[in-house]
Amino acid sequence: MIPFLTTLTLLLAPPAPAAKTVSVDIQTLFQRGEYGAAALGLEQFLKEHPEDLRAKERLSICYYRAGRFLDAAAILEELKKAYPADPEFPLRLGVCYLRAKQYEQARVNLEQFTAMRPDQAVGFLHLGLTHLNVGDFSAAERAFRRSVELEPENGEAHYQLGVALARGENFEAAVPAFERARELDPTQPEVDYQLALVLLRMDRIEEAAAACRAAIQKDPRFAPAHYQLGQILPRLGQREEAKGELALFQQLKRQEDPIDQLRHKLQIEPQDVPALQELARLYADSDRLDQAAATLAKAVVLAPLEPKIRIELARVHTLRGDLEAAAAQLEAAIAAAPELAPAWNDLGVARSRAGHLPEALRAFEWALELDPTSALTRNGYGVALAKDGQEQRALEQLREAVKLGPTYANAYFNLAQVLRDLGQNAEAEAAEQQYQKLSQEQQP
Repeated sequence: MIPFLTTLTLLLAPPAPAAKTVSVDIQTLFQRGEYGAAALGLEQFLKEHPEDLRAKERLSICYYRAGRFLDAAAILEELKKAYPADPEFPLRLGVCYLRAKQYEQARVNLEQFTAMRPDQAVGFLHLGLTHLNVGDFSAAERAFRRSVELEPENGEAHYQLGVALARGENFEAAVPAFERARELDPTQPEVDYQLALVLLRMDRIEEAAAACRAAIQKDPRFAPAHYQLGQILPRLGQREEAKGELALFQQLKRQEDPIDQLRHKLQIEPQDVPALQELARLYADSDRLDQAAATLAKAVVLAPLEPKIRIELARVHTLRGDLEAAAAQLEAAIAAAPELAPAWNDLGVARSRAGHLPEALRAFEWALELDPTSALTRNGYGVALAKDGQEQRALEQLREAVKLGPTYANAYFNLAQVLRDLGQNAEAEAAEQQYQKLSQEQQP
């Protein structure tokens, strides 16, 4: 099977080679993350080579990442029989069945995984989610408690523990679970809101009002918190403010934007990973980067087998200026999918911006091994080489970048800088003019 890499040494090792019998075109599609097209090629390949287990595993990954969870599960069931001692297959099956809402099959496989790997928090977290979805709150609580024991800094696990305890009406225990989740991730208004609901059930009215206010402070458009605060305030004698909160709630409902619609959808179905990704994209587009990062972090927990979500989260961390957090997510993405050239490219960018040039250069080199036609990677590699004092090699990469991407304005800008450093002023001037021309043409 394709190994799941776990150590930093392996993370920075070259990608595992694809099966020699699979065509280069299929490998390229897989490496670029074009999973639907890669799946078509693998299906045809397996008609001719039906016993090739490695190709089947690759096809299961394509199916999963394309959202075809039951198709992925069908292949994984076969691979599980072929590798009965490997705990990775019960975990993958459990996650597939959970995403497909086949909760009994998810439970069976996740229980098998946790028996084989009782030291892995991820299995207990997803087992807890499975129990939560079928209303077995006691079993969910046990699984989430084990998850937080193994990974005490996982805010999502504490939050889900609070949800399980609240739904099981163990409100006293739910409060510290939500409070710990809030400490670990102070950006999420949903945690404060759920805490407010629990405090309200315990008749701790003033604290419930404070939790609603905290949720509103984090996101003034969080309509449910306005509504709940409007219901609570009359009990504290604050009727005029209550009217204002309820009026705000009605106004927000009338002016509901796409973010509000997705958040409402997620209140009904909180494990909808595509909705979380779309919500994060909308947050990022509106420059609400902390909310985007928190939303994608939740998606990563719910979909641990989808490295592209980690790449999205890394890009948000990069925009936030948190380059170490970005690199950590990219290393995890590479561990799960060492064939993804964009992950290696983005790791090179993060390491280059942080000044870790040897790591940046290695990452760019692996990205180019996977996709030598990427103007984006050639540009990033050229910039890193220039920073490392290797101007002549940088020049070669940047010339190739503008050849591969003749409308890539930033590549011309960086090419001009290196040409200036090398004293080639006439060519630098031409590159700068092309950069200015393209920048003007590409302005929205």
